[in-house]
Amino acid sequence: VPKVDSQGLAHREGSGEVACLPPAPLTADLAKDRRTLLTCTLLCLLFVFGGAAIFTRVEKWDYLEAVYFCIVMLTTVGYGDPSPATKAGKALSCVFGFWGIGLIGSAV
Repeated sequence: VPKVDSQGLAHREGSGEVACLPPAPLTADLAKDRRTLLTCTLLCLLFVFGGAAIFTRVEKWDYLEAVYFCIVMLTTVGYGDPSPATKAGKALSCVFGFWGIGLIGSAV
């Protein structure tokens, strides 16, 4: 049985061999990371689908077209098809893009 020193190195008696041991499992940190990932994913999905519902009403778009617009905007691809035509839609897209790109960026 190898003895472990203060630096995490395993020494076998008499052989002179030194080996690094794998780190101990970090189950508490892994669970916290999973919760954080799940929370970020859910917030991003809620933002996209909630924004699409709002754009559907403001711009009179089909819901799928509004989802497409939200995803294209938040991923900063910006194809330009569709784009808001009303003043309310343009103002909403500015606010939506500002907050959404920040949200997506912090989630990544």
